[in-house]
Amino acid sequence: MIDLIDTALTAVLRERGVAAELARHFPDRDPAQVQAVADAVAPFLGGLVGALRFMLRATHDTRAGRAVAFANGQILGYVLDDRDLLSERELGPLGLLDDAYLVHRHAAELIAQYPWLEAHAMDYVVPAPSALDAVARLLPEGVAAALERTSRTLVGVAAALIGTQAGAVVASELASPIDPDRVPPPPRLRLDDPQSSI
Repeated sequence: MIDLIDTALTAVLRERGVAAELARHFPDRDPAQVQAVADAVAPFLGGLVGALRFMLRATHDTRAGRAVAFANGQILGYVLDDRDLLSERELGPLGLLDDAYLVHRHAAELIAQYPWLEAHAMDYVVPAPSALDAVARLLPEGVAAALERTSRTLVGVAAALIGTQAGAVVASELASPIDPDRVPPPPRLRLDDPQSSI
C-alpha cells in the first residue's frame, strides 16, 4: 500500500510541479522567490512517504511499538481526512503541506521521545529546521504551531498511557542507551489503601 502512495505522490509532484502550483497561487510574487520556496518545499513533500515508512517501522519496535501505533493512528487519521485544514482538491500538491508538516514533526517527536527509534529511520531523515521553517511560513498563521503541539501531545499521551514495553524507562529518564536485551518487570497494580479510592 505504501508503495502505491509513494508512486502516486511522486507522479503528482512531477506532473503538477511545486513551483508551478506556487506560481499559480502567488502570481504577483517574483518568480525567483517562488522557485526558491519550491526548491525547499518539494523535497519536504517528497519526504512524506519516507516519514510514513519510518512511522510504520517504529510500530514494530518491541519497546515502544504500541505507544507509537497509538499516536500514529491519530496522525494518519488527519492525513487521510479530505476535510483537513488544506484541501488537496483546491490546492493540489500544496494541500499536502499541512499533512507533511504534521508527519515530519511527528517523526521528529517520536525520535525525541524514544531515541532508539532512530535506528528504524533507515533512509528517512527529519527535515532540517530551515525546511520546517519554510513550510511553517507557507501555512496559514498558527497552523504550524498547532500541528507541532498536536504531535507533541499525542506522543506524550501515548507514552503516559501505554508507555514502553511493560513500563520500560522512557526517553526522558534515560541516562545511557537502553540495553535491548533488558526486559523490564511487568507493571504492577497498586492496591495500597483500597478504602481511600472508594
